[in-house]
Amino acid sequence: FGSLRAIGCLSLGASFNATTRRSARARDAASRSQQAVETQRNYLETVLGRLSSGVIAFDADQRLRTANPAARQILSLAFADGEQPELARVERELPWLTPWTETVRRHISAEQDWRAEVELDRGETRQTLMCRGSPLPLSDNEQRGHVVVFDDITSLITAQRNAAWGEVAQRLAHEIKN
Repeated sequence: FGSLRAIGCLSLGASFNATTRRSARARDAASRSQQAVETQRNYLETVLGRLSSGVIAFDADQRLRTANPAARQILSLAFADGEQPELARVERELPWLTPWTETVRRHISAEQDWRAEVELDRGETRQTLMCRGSPLPLSDNEQRGHVVVFDDITSLITAQRNAAWGEVAQRLAHEIKN
């Protein structure tokens, strides 16, 4: 009976050691996975932070989840970093953004890729945004979200307008000269 007990203790000890090794490997794998996710998150934040285009991600409830620095600057968003305001709140607090929020809301509900030019009246100045959007799945649950990418093309339109007027003036001068 004593040797059975010894064999049982050895077997129990071996089983315990094997379980401990598996647990350590699983913990190491989870740690490596977490580091990989953190590295990818830092990479994505760095890329988004350096873009001149505004990038905003919304969840399925039209709540602003992420906005890169360019988006905050272009739209004059002053919400705290962790804050996730709904699109309706953005519209209430920044009423001059209404044409943009209405465009985004309409296209989010359509759940398809889209492109639109939006004119904003900021009192004494006008701002023109070229917007593109696309639905995207959210990883934390199976809901869908939406990403909106936009550029302030106001200076480009002004330059095109000035070039067109310059051409008109040249042609007019040529006609007068002839």
